[in-house]
Amino acid sequence: NKKNNYVGTDHLYIKWNQTDKCNYLGIGFTWDNYKSKNLNPILEHAAIELRIKVDSGSYTKIPVFFALVDYAGKQCMTKINYLGIEGGEIDTAWTKITLPLQTFNYAKKGVNMGNIKELKIEFQRKGAIHLDDIKIVSHHHNYNKSNDKYIKTFTKVSMTRHIVSKHSAVFSMPPCYHHFIGSLKIF
Repeated sequence: NKKNNYVGTDHLYIKWNQTDKCNYLGIGFTWDNYKSKNLNPILEHAAIELRIKVDSGSYTKIPVFFALVDYAGKQCMTKINYLGIEGGEIDTAWTKITLPLQTFNYAKKGVNMGNIKELKIEFQRKGAIHLDDIKIVSHHHNYNKSNDKYIKTFTKVSMTRHIVSKHSAVFSMPPCYHHFIGSLKIF
């Protein structure tokens, strides 16, 4: 598309409608004429950044997935996360999206991040978006990665219902409910 670009003289406009006859809708971006890219040195402090907008409305979720594919054909995926949307919503103005490389499930999928061939974008269900200014940038976050697994179990709490009128009710809980109830197990 040649109008209303974020930067440069054009941008991608993708409109799709996935059907039973079409199981995959996507596009791929190669780097430097299919030369392998080693992302290992930057995995902990880099992100794919892009600009996105829609024709109308506002959204906190878009049915779009991003995949990094290695030369063995293995791929790892991530999606647009609410925390990665600047301002918390995607609307008709260009919005910055940040996809930290750490959010791609590369270890679980066995993807060789030292031998990446391409970035693929997969479109699901139905939609229309404008994309521009896709790049890898430095990215630092305030979160630490943990291998701990957390399970939270709750104790049953009884509530009392008080009818206020024909159309409304008030629920009251024991005073202890307002504090943490249950146990936290770490293994």
